[in-house]
Amino acid sequence: MAEESTALTVAETRAIKKALKSEIQGLARYLVEDPLYIEGLLARMRNHTLHPTLQSKLMDYAYGKPKERIEISEAKIVRIIHEFQEEPKVIEGEVVEPTAGTTNNPDN
Repeated sequence: MAEESTALTVAETRAIKKALKSEIQGLARYLVEDPLYIEGLLARMRNHTLHPTLQSKLMDYAYGKPKERIEISEAKIVRIIHEFQEEPKVIEGEVVEPTAGTTNNPDN
């Protein structure tokens, strides 16, 4: 007698995911449409204890998310050289002083 395969087909997996997504969306809608939840949300908004992320999302949904733009008026080439004074190091109990004028500039 041949054993039956318990593996799901791609179509069955997609159908299950779609059903789960629908159930989760339904539950989420039930929760956010609950009058007690809405009352609590309004109370938190009015006494300024609503988390800023949630406040921002509500504003985005209510009025639309503003477009984010970065304007570059002028490009400049900048070379950054970081110079630093090394702290003395202790190696095997002896203090080793750094050499004078040490930089991490590869041109030196």
